[in-house]
Amino acid sequence: MNGKINKALAILGGVGAGAAAMYFLDPDRGRRRRALVRDKMVGLSHDAQKAVVGRARHLRNRTIGLAHDAKELVGIRNAPSLETATENGKAADAAQMNA
Repeated sequence: MNGKINKALAILGGVGAGAAAMYFLDPDRGRRRRALVRDKMVGLSHDAQKAVVGRARHLRNRTIGLAHDAKELVGIRNAPSLETATENGKAADAAQMNA
């Protein structure tokens, strides 16, 4: 029984691969279709990069806030600020977004 299922899946996979090849290698519209897929992949890549940078920025800001709250609880004044340390991080984020 498993052999028949595996054979059927192999046939379906071959038919699907053939249809995809025909779709993308079409002499009339294949170039446009490939360009659309490429553009979508580039867009998804940029969206993922922006999401990672945004989450990193959010985490940095939360860390600064928690450090500030901890300093207040302990009563430390005139302690070095985490904000000055993150100015370099903000510049790196800007450079990464423009790359």
